[in-house]
Amino acid sequence: MLSDKPLTRAKRHYQAHFMANAIFGTLQYYLTLDYDRPSQEVAAIIAELVAKLNIL
Repeated sequence: MLSDKPLTRAKRHYQAHFMANAIFGTLQYYLTLDYDRPSQEVAAIIAELVAKLNIL
């Protein structure tokens, strides 16, 4: 992710697994808090973070 070199297939699989766990963890964190934030805001934050990683 931090290099211009293309990732191998194996590394892409690990990266996808890592990102899926990060997203699920963020959602779990959001659900355990008593935030007044709407779920759409959390979804937008996650989408922005994933987009900045430029992996999809």
